[in-house]
Amino acid sequence: MARLGVTICAKIRESTRFYPYFKDCIGALDGTHIFAMITNSDVPSYRTRKGFVSQNVLAACNFDL
Repeated sequence: MARLGVTICAKIRESTRFYPYFKDCIGALDGTHIFAMITNSDVPSYRTRKGFVSQNVLAACNFDL
């Protein structure tokens, strides 16, 4: 079922290699940790499970980027 306003880019739509895997994809989502320099009083809020001080960043995009 096609969703209104969602188009699949031609490179994927015309590829027998990629289309079966991306035919229902509406975008991409990825996350990363960026090291942060913050005040000592805020360190506990930004400490990761591995002991680093960082900011967690999550980004999402559609095929139009």
